[in-house]
Amino acid sequence: MPNLFIVVLVIAMIIMIGNFIFMLSRYRRCAPDQVLVIYGKTKTGDVECICGGGRFVWPIIQDSAYLSLRPMTIKIKLKGITIDEKRIDVPGTFTFGVSSKPEVLQNAAKHLLGLDDEHIKAMAKKIIFSQLRLTVASLTEEQIKEDQELFLNSVSKHTEPEFEKIGLNLINTDFYELW
Repeated sequence: MPNLFIVVLVIAMIIMIGNFIFMLSRYRRCAPDQVLVIYGKTKTGDVECICGGGRFVWPIIQDSAYLSLRPMTIKIKLKGITIDEKRIDVPGTFTFGVSSKPEVLQNAAKHLLGLDDEHIKAMAKKIIFSQLRLTVASLTEEQIKEDQELFLNSVSKHTEPEFEKIGLNLINTDFYELW
C-alpha cells in the first residue's frame, strides 16, 4: 500500500510539473523594439498589440506573432517629372517604420503581419511614389528648389495619412540633390 501512495504522488508531481512547464511555454514576451501581436479570441476583438513586455497566450484559442519597430530606409528617384515644361529628377531618402500609435498599430497588425522587410518596403515605395508625384505636381519648380521646408512638409502631409492606413509612420524625409 505505501508503494501505491508513492506511485500516485510521483504521477501527480509529474503532471503538476508538466502543466507548469506547459503554462510557461505559452507566455510570450517581446523586446522594446518589437510589437507582440496576439490574435484569435482577445479582449479587444481582432488583435491585441503589446509594445515591449509580455502576455500569456491561451493555447488553441489564441496565437501570436511579432512586428519589428526598427526603422527602414529606402532611396528613391522619381525620374522625368515635368514641372513648368521642364523635366526634373526628384531623388530622396525616406525613413519609416511600423507606427507605435495604438490605432495605427491595429492597421499594421492587419496589413503587415507576416510580411518580410522587402515586402513592406515595396508597399511603402508605391505609396511614396504616388504621393511624391501628387506633391510635385502641386508645386512649381521654384517652390520645390527654393522653399525646402514647404516641399518637405507637403511630402509628409501627403504621405503620412496613406502610411497610417497600412500601419506605417514616416520618420524622416531627405531630398539631397534638389538644392
